[in-house]
Amino acid sequence: MRDQASTTCRPVWRQAAALVALVVSGSTAGAQGIDPGNVGARYGWAANAGWLNFRPATAGGQQPNVSDAQLTGFVWAENVGWINLSCTNRGTCATVDYGVTNDGLGTLAGLGWSENAGWISFSCTTRNTCNAVNYGVTIDKATGAFGGKAWGENVGWISFDPAPGYVGVVTGWRDTDGDGVLDAQDNCTLVANTSQCNSDGDAYGNRCDGDLNNNGATNAQDTVLFRQQLGQPSVAPGYNVADLNCNGAVNAQDTTLFRQRLGSPPGPAGLLP
Repeated sequence: MRDQASTTCRPVWRQAAALVALVVSGSTAGAQGIDPGNVGARYGWAANAGWLNFRPATAGGQQPNVSDAQLTGFVWAENVGWINLSCTNRGTCATVDYGVTNDGLGTLAGLGWSENAGWISFSCTTRNTCNAVNYGVTIDKATGAFGGKAWGENVGWISFDPAPGYVGVVTGWRDTDGDGVLDAQDNCTLVANTSQCNSDGDAYGNRCDGDLNNNGATNAQDTVLFRQQLGQPSVAPGYNVADLNCNGAVNAQDTTLFRQRLGSPPGPAGLLP
């Protein structure tokens, strides 16, 4: 089944390969790239278009990025050439408004455009065809892995589901600890801490910061400081730095958390490069 877009919405530009001449749009706050571990997690597959590279070296500054709201940049397909993920890449939105969107939870929708392959739909909701054929692409917030299928009007199905020998597409846009705060903005990326409580104002939230004297490690010096605060309530204007779970007092719960941090540096946190 074809998920068709009106031909009147086709972009007016024609030289997709001339990426060096592109006017680079401003970066999207919080946007994250593809394959942050540089392990080859950057390829989708279409039977009629071959491999789709979501981190093409020749795209330069316009490599694909994922933000809470959209995908930007260009994808390279070995048999059809460049696929544009957003009209913002060329500043053509006033002429034809399109792009791949993110609902902030990892559910993608909208359209990409290829000079040689036409429209690429990332969800059946884009053209209200879900009653006839239900498909779409999602990003797992815990791992950053793409999953599901997109539909190309001239190339058919594009798969993002990993297979043996194929790791799929992975982005740095994720929420590893599942606390509702994306890693790039999270002051404790591996420990759930929805409140983002951070008593000492450094880059690390209390939940993953047993380094009470900020010397880069949780050690015997911090143990002395922790014992001094044990049993004390929180005081204005914020929590005691030893109140690791930010519940208003330094107690046995914090003792357990502190012991888990002994011998470790603070973090990790997405607020640091």
